[in-house]
Amino acid sequence: MHELYRGMFSGVDIFNKHTFGPKSLQVPFVTKNWKLRFFFALFAMCETNAFLAHSWFQADSGSKQLTHTEHKLELA
Repeated sequence: MHELYRGMFSGVDIFNKHTFGPKSLQVPFVTKNWKLRFFFALFAMCETNAFLAHSWFQADSGSKQLTHTEHKLELA
């Protein structure tokens, strides 16, 4: 069990990098309103989950992997 737990550490780091990193969707929206900050954080988490799920299923199909930026442009 501990080995499985330790093996998933990088998944959390990857998620945090995409969700809260410099290329995050919440970076352009600078606000001091906590409700908007919370909304944009949830929005960035949803977008990151969509990207990671898309990447997971694209790897199985053998088609071209999209970068995170390309994925955001496709959503827009």
